[in-house]
Amino acid sequence: MFVSEQPNRASGKGALVQPRKVQSALTKREREKQIKHMIKRLKFLEGKHMDRSKTNTLNQIEETKQELNNIYGKQMEKNAKFTKQSYYENIPKYKNFLENLKTTGG
Repeated sequence: MFVSEQPNRASGKGALVQPRKVQSALTKREREKQIKHMIKRLKFLEGKHMDRSKTNTLNQIEETKQELNNIYGKQMEKNAKFTKQSYYENIPKYKNFLENLKTTGG
């Protein structure tokens, strides 16, 4: 990682932010890899269940589906949280914009 000798420069600021971006990218890749693996496993188990109907295989299918639902549920919660956060952060900007429009008559 590059760290500038002059911390007030833009490259120095970017160097401080970058580790967090790298970490989030790595966790995203790991999550996507886990989802792909679970989907492959689910397809395999469903094919196996079609050949031979065993309760053990059916239980494994249900467990895998539950794990996938948990991962997708966590993603949905994060997306909703950040959407809500950005909505509340942007409200003052829009209020100021509308007030400026009213006062200028535009």
